[in-house]
Amino acid sequence: MRYFTGLILILALVCLNAACAEPASPDTTPAGPLQNTSPPSVTVSPSATVFSQTYGQLAEPGAAVYANRCAGCHGDNGESVSGPSLIGDDADLQKYGNVQALLDYTRTTMPPNAPNGLLIEQYQQVLGFILIENDLVSDSMVFNPDEMANIPLNP
Repeated sequence: MRYFTGLILILALVCLNAACAEPASPDTTPAGPLQNTSPPSVTVSPSATVFSQTYGQLAEPGAAVYANRCAGCHGDNGESVSGPSLIGDDADLQKYGNVQALLDYTRTTMPPNAPNGLLIEQYQQVLGFILIENDLVSDSMVFNPDEMANIPLNP
């Protein structure tokens, strides 16, 4: 009981201290018409964005994420265990049409016990690894998230 009484006393002192604090100084700007204080509009063209990471750079950490989170079902080399093949002649990635559709499917369904359970960067890294291993992109190709829908998944 003493604990709660002490706690109430401390809270009362904090509130009293806040109430006794000096009030904020009044606004002394002269009254007049309201001025537009919103920040100026800035237009940035899509070409102003610079992407410097390549699919090869994504694939390096993607191989580790794949080994830790995907290989249990899809095999160490993408050959399939309980999930479908993701790498090699048996991989049927073209059914997704393009890289964006494959990423969207993967994020919403993988891993099966925790869909969307990885960071977006991890999904992109695994995707880079799978795409390079299937020779669908070159390791020097610049990764641009806005262009993934334009990359077909045809071997």
